[in-house]
Amino acid sequence: FIHTPKIHCISLKRAPKQTKPNRSLSLNHSNFILFPFQIPTERLFTMSPKPSENGIEGDDEREEEEEDSEEEEEEDEDEPRLKYQRMGGSVPSLLSSDAASCIAVAERMIALGTHDGTVHILDFLGNQVKEFHAHSATVNDLCFDIEGEYIGSCSDDGSVVINSLFTDERMKFEYHRPMKAIAVDPDYARKSSRRFVAGGLAGHLYFNTKKWTGYRDQVLHSGEGPIHAVKWRTSLIAWANDAG
Repeated sequence: FIHTPKIHCISLKRAPKQTKPNRSLSLNHSNFILFPFQIPTERLFTMSPKPSENGIEGDDEREEEEEDSEEEEEEDEDEPRLKYQRMGGSVPSLLSSDAASCIAVAERMIALGTHDGTVHILDFLGNQVKEFHAHSATVNDLCFDIEGEYIGSCSDDGSVVINSLFTDERMKFEYHRPMKAIAVDPDYARKSSRRFVAGGLAGHLYFNTKKWTGYRDQVLHSGEGPIHAVKWRTSLIAWANDAG
């Protein structure tokens, strides 16, 4: 028994039904629980289990909780179903004679590249809005600017093409080796610099920008194998190559 000033205690032992006069209860260590020490749950809640209707002793509430937890576990184990549907509109006819090679999605439209070098602009129902015969070989990558006003594409024919979706503006750049990845400046429509990055089998990552004297390329990276992918977000550019 630990003597501590101002310790509150509670007796968990029932008083006997018949008590004899002039006899004080003997106090021992096992009759008291001292706070703030932990209270043994086996002494606080020691009641006989309530028999169930079928005569078997058990706790109905505990059984219900276990059943609920088992049902929740079964629901968690169910794999989520992917909801999808085939695009209609012009897509079935476009892909009846050629196969899609790449795709890009903007806020209001979809760009679809094919192996014959064509870039198709579709709405979300699959209806063709525009078509660009941009390349003579497979389109490998597509990229919208953030406003959805320009679409950049690159191809195995070694070219990079930037097309305006609302005007006749079109820029084409030749790199003479298959180009696998392109990313236009997210602010391409807002800035006069008209910047983009692109790379391919030559292993060079090109940064192209418009100067007073024309367009110029700067090699941002090289020497680690072909460029397979490139992305541009705000002021950051990330790319992937054979070096990992």
